Amino acid sequence: MGPRPAQGEQPPSKLNWDLWLGTAPVREYAPEIYHPMKWRTWIDFGTGWSGDIGCHIFDAVWKGIGMKPALSVISEVQKSWKESPERRADTWPQGDHITWMFPGNEKTESDNLQVEWFDGEFYPPQEIRDLYKGKEYPAESAMVIGTEGAMLIPHQEMPILFPEDKFASFKIPAYEAGNHYHAFVVACLGGPKTESHFAQTGPMTEAILMGTVANRVPDQLLAWDHTKMEFSNNADANKLLRRTYREGWNVGGF
Repeated sequence: MGPRPAQGEQPPSKLNWDLWLGTAPVREYAPEIYHPMKWRTWIDFGTGWSGDIGCHIFDAVWKGIGMKPALSVISEVQKSWKESPERRADTWPQGDHITWMFPGNEKTESDNLQVEWFDGEFYPPQEIRDLYKGKEYPAESAMVIGTEGAMLIPHQEMPILFPEDKFASFKIPAYEAGNHYHAFVVACLGGPKTESHFAQTGPMTEAILMGTVANRVPDQLLAWDHTKMEFSNNADANKLLRRTYREGWNVGGF
């Protein structure tokens, strides 16, 4: 994606372009460039594919393992994007490989847990894809590698255990379906917490957004200080943690 068009157009009457821009700096309307879904690839409007679908892919793994805030992150990105100042200033790479290090816990074999994200031209290692023998590896999925086997979690589908013959008799527990909207209202009224309450999932979102910052300063290992909410070893990366909102759209304290 990008660079942005040299000249824009008058927005259609049914579109409030100023409202659509929101907190982002003013730019001219351009049809088929920013929407309906393409806004995700522009730095002013989205967080790239890892920041978008990453929250969905991370979710089950994060909750299942009981993960805590990340310790570090590093990214390698699409070469054509990396070598284009125009694209780097305006858009996210369309391919990236992000690697986080998290603290381990009683569910992990070691003291640290490495998590990797593969997107675009970057693919999971062949030995990982080969676990799903004879089938096309799901484009949106998570693979958890354990000491006794592995679990593939395709997005919006049931998990699959490997080796399949070893776990053929394993029964996945039944789960009662719920309604996100109702759960949110009930929580606001003092009822049980939502499944993805802020205390649990906030640090997950924090980690994912660390990855988007790493995409903008590729090939550099960034050490994260969760308490201070900043990188302890890279001033340039810290400058990307916050933005200045457009006049009239700023929020007090930010």
